[in-house]
Amino acid sequence: MWYDRQWNCSGVFNKEVAWNWFSIQFEETQSELMLYRLYNLKDGTELFGGTYTNAYNESVFLENDQIKIKELAHWVSPDSKAKYPVEWEIKVECIGLETNLKALFSEQELALGFAGLLNFYYWEGMCEAKGSLNNKSVTGNSYVEMTNRFRLKE
Repeated sequence: MWYDRQWNCSGVFNKEVAWNWFSIQFEETQSELMLYRLYNLKDGTELFGGTYTNAYNESVFLENDQIKIKELAHWVSPDSKAKYPVEWEIKVECIGLETNLKALFSEQELALGFAGLLNFYYWEGMCEAKGSLNNKSVTGNSYVEMTNRFRLKE
């Protein structure tokens, strides 16, 4: 079970940050991976981090240069016009992970309404993972959240 709780999202509403948050539960290894990718919308910098926890509840804290995320496919929302990735290649060499993460369906954008005047759009939904972990085939259930995609410069 995931505990997804934002303590302070003011940066998102102030148009300063965007993020991608990934969580995967691998079936075969009974392990879990949580990754994040933060974007500073003012200067374009990105920051990666995360945690891998094995079946024995031992955790490895992952840092910026250990995480590689490549967007493979996108979906454009007809409502917000945001371009959301819906398939990724994720590599974390220090734990022996190479996986393909794919949305179960593309259209998982949500609109959070404020006073009937403004919608804040974000993408949050179910995905599946297929790949290898320490040279063993793995599959997994995943959940991904993305904010402020319509503000990212490509």
